[in-house]
This record gives sequence, structure tokens and C-alpha cells, in this order.
Amino acid sequence: TLKGANPAGVTYMAYQSVAASGQHTCILANRGDVRCWGNNLHGQLGDGTNTQSANTYSNTPVQVVGVGGSGILDNVVAISTGLSHSCALNTSGRTYCWGLNDRGQLGTGANTHGITPVQIKGVGGSGTLDNVAAISTGNRHTCALATSGHTYCWGANDSGQLGNGTKADSSAPVEVKSVGSSSSDSIANLSSAARHGSHKDVSPSPDKHPLLQDDLD
Repeated sequence: TLKGANPAGVTYMAYQSVAASGQHTCILANRGDVRCWGNNLHGQLGDGTNTQSANTYSNTPVQVVGVGGSGILDNVVAISTGLSHSCALNTSGRTYCWGLNDRGQLGTGANTHGITPVQIKGVGGSGTLDNVAAISTGNRHTCALATSGHTYCWGANDSGQLGNGTKADSSAPVEVKSVGSSSSDSIANLSSAARHGSHKDVSPSPDKHPLLQDDLD
């Protein structure tokens, strides 16, 4: 177990997974809530605070709050951290992100930074992206694997990391194209590296969302 949010170290909690980037870390508790710590310059800790100060950080875990800062973000089954943003997937197949959004990596259809979790928009910015089975974040882009087996990405695309045949950033999800096709292949696993997406050999369980780690080295 790791030390909980108690600075004195009296309280310890059980955790099921961890996601770490260059300057911040998030951890998923067994009860389904999320704690983060480290750099918070862009609100990537998700606790509703951010002073845009070069010294904005937390060296102990803080609670990620709910959408709009109400309550806490709960019923989470997977987490992923990018360079300066974080994302979580809940039991209903909905995805939420928070933090830096300069390239649209939060998937909200805009480029406004988020100090609290926001739900990902649907393809083209319409509705919401639902029925998600897995998430993975890169430096400034994010990808999601739907239960249908199709893949959607959003954010930075200067190196073609969204896989949609362009190099234009997108602040809302776009579908990844398969080879010689206008839509994505049905795939089982997903992983985003720092500037590109690649498959990772993780077999999803039919009764559990897979956790997909990042490689930001």
C-alpha cells in the first residue's frame, strides 16, 4: 500500500493501479476514486486548484474531484497520464480528462485547460464518447478503444499521431483509419507513446476494463 492523503502518514489505502508521467503521478484506489500528486501547473492533479505558478505542485496525493468540482471522481476502472494531462475511464464506459489542453488533448471540442475532470465529446464534437473499453495518453494526445473495437484519438497531430490521415490537431475525437480504409480495424488493445500510438500485447478481459500503461521516456 501507499501513503494516503494524510500528510502525517497515519492513513494508508489500498490501490489497484498507478500511472506516471514526467512530472505527475496518479493512482487508482480499490474503491474507485483517484489521487494524484506532483506538478499542477495546468491543473493535471484534478483537485480543482491551479494558480499558474511555476511552483505549483503537491508532494502528497490529493483527491481528484468530480465533474465541475462537485464531489469526487468515482467508479473509475482505469487511469492514464500524459505530459501535463490525466484521464480516467469509469464503469459506465465514459472517459474524463483534466489538465493541459493546448492541443485539444482533453477532447472537449475546445482548447480550454481543465482543473477538474471534463467528459470527452463524441466524434466531431457532437454528444459524448461512450462505450469506451480502454484509454491511453501520449504527451499531448489521447486515444480510446471502444467496445466495438474501433479506436478514436484527439489532441496533437503534428506527427500524424491521431492516425486519421492528416496532421491537423483535433480537440474532439477522430476515428483512426485502418490501412487502405476510411475507418479503424477492430482491435483488442491500445497504447499511446509520447508522440505516436502503438499496439501493446494486453488481452482485455470480458468482465474488466484493461489498464493500458504509457511509455513517456
